Amino acid sequence: MIEVSRLISMMGATPEKIIEVGLLKANQKPKPRFSGDDELVLDMVREGCFLSFNRKNKCLQRISLTLLNEDKPNYRFPNELPKPLRQEMTKEYVYECMGSPYESKSAAVVMGDIIGGVDHYLMRRDVFGELSQLVYYSPNEKFVESISYMYTKDVSWGELR
Repeated sequence: MIEVSRLISMMGATPEKIIEVGLLKANQKPKPRFSGDDELVLDMVREGCFLSFNRKNKCLQRISLTLLNEDKPNYRFPNELPKPLRQEMTKEYVYECMGSPYESKSAAVVMGDIIGGVDHYLMRRDVFGELSQLVYYSPNEKFVESISYMYTKDVSWGELR
């Protein structure tokens, strides 16, 4: 199990520091996806958690959580999310709990596939600093497919999908 709230609070930490506090096992080390990649990644598929670290300073720069998996209809996100988030959420629920997003991008057709929309929320600066939460929706825009956390300075519409 991944303690998502604690992991979010570790943004900017190195893998060694995250291992030291017990959020990752010693054998869970991020690696580049290819030679010359500017990020180190750790894809923990069973936990529904993808971590991205800056390759130069080795600091955690993005956390992505998979809540729904179209390829595996019985998949259920195995970790507890920070309140008021739930493992299964509708877009309506997100708006009720979090209000209007800072920015939004509607669903789009890309190479014949429908890609769900994205909402960008700024997190409480006094608690999380300069972090953003990106909520990605299913193609019908009804359910939350995944959630990502990253530094606000790194968010761009190209990053949203």
